[in-house]
Amino acid sequence: MTRSRHRQPIKVGFAFHPPAHYRSSLIHHLERDGRVDVEFMFDPTRSRQPIRHLAPENIARYRRLNFRMRFGLVWQGGLLSRIVREDYDAIVMTGDIHDVSTWFALIAARILRKPALLWTQGWRRSEQGARRLARLAFYRLAQRLLVYGERARDLGISMGYPPERITVTYNSVSDTAEKPIPDHNEAPAAVAARYGFAPTSPVVIFASRLKRLKRADLLVHAAAALACQGSPIELVFIGDGEDRQSLQRLCRELAVPAYFAGALYEHDELGLFYAIAACAALPEHAGLGVIQAMQFGVPVVVNDDYEGNGPEAEAVLDGATGAIYSKGSIEGLARALGRACELGEDQVTRQACFEMAGNIWSARNQARLMVDAIELAVSR
Repeated sequence: MTRSRHRQPIKVGFAFHPPAHYRSSLIHHLERDGRVDVEFMFDPTRSRQPIRHLAPENIARYRRLNFRMRFGLVWQGGLLSRIVREDYDAIVMTGDIHDVSTWFALIAARILRKPALLWTQGWRRSEQGARRLARLAFYRLAQRLLVYGERARDLGISMGYPPERITVTYNSVSDTAEKPIPDHNEAPAAVAARYGFAPTSPVVIFASRLKRLKRADLLVHAAAALACQGSPIELVFIGDGEDRQSLQRLCRELAVPAYFAGALYEHDELGLFYAIAACAALPEHAGLGVIQAMQFGVPVVVNDDYEGNGPEAEAVLDGATGAIYSKGSIEGLARALGRACELGEDQVTRQACFEMAGNIWSARNQARLMVDAIELAVSR
């Protein structure tokens, strides 16, 4: 009889790099799934990413690891010993090829016959030579690969990874399904009262870290182009970063109305701004901001560079949940913004965005698919 047929839950060790704050919903859904008994392992004090992390106090069962990084390589002290000593039925680890401890943990799990799964973005582009072989060797050490998007799965298969061992789990931010969404009619007054921002033209939101690679400057230039065409928009920047001052200067030079809200994390703050938005836009390197906007029923503009974008850009269906433009084209971006602003007034579009974020790119669905994959791995 396989373990998946037993009534007792499958004991699973999750070894993450420090989880970001938006992983709270995913972790809570995993903790509430009766099919698994989960324990999370990570170092809450160190990370490769300079973002707000989830505190261990918010996790039911947690074990601390010792995260170290040198010359771009990672070692999570304590991971190997826990895999050897603990009676896990399965292990799920971050699929970072630069994490040396994960290589050793995968080998140990194979020797001990403990199913190991890697959770990763996977492939972003086709690879050749040593890079292709190294990634394949790393991923093949796992019994199953959990990737964020359909494109990563297709690329993985084309690179030679067994299709039956890849599961698409999508990605997610904190759930909003059980939280109230601000009323569109009341939000403008609330935003004006709290933030002093009272737009008179359609609002377009850029929500991401203000880094040059995100090319928010393209959005400012596109807004200026729309103003010249008699279709002005106003921009809201949610996030902070090294590009903030140059963006503020560019907005002044091009006379583009813009409000810089800084970094916002709370549902009610984000909800107020999205409630007054016609659409959102992430000109380059689109990621989880796509899903965040759609959670509030807001269509999104992204470019057509799927190698540069994160897998979350797959949620943008041109003409249905947003608009897609040709990378680097200010004219194309301006046209896409115009179309997306029109879509934002359509209740059918807003409902499609809600459903895309709630049914597919949600923490609830991601947790369900991850546990499905764990059951498959344990049953073999």
